[in-house]
Amino acid sequence: MGGLSTGIPAFYERLGWERWRGPLSIRTDDGPVPTLQDSAMVLRLAATPELDLDAPMSAEWRPGEPW
Repeated sequence: MGGLSTGIPAFYERLGWERWRGPLSIRTDDGPVPTLQDSAMVLRLAATPELDLDAPMSAEWRPGEPW
């Protein structure tokens, strides 16, 4: 599975990427921190298991832009 965050989702949608509709959070040492990010997208690959695009998804914390 591929993942990205973008300000131009329509560009990626025409290439097969799908918007993640579920709640997003960033994982920290103190637990998950909800984020208002709404531009996360995924690209299903041949080996990608079934995805629920409405399920919660989290990412590891990193400096700069978490997503």
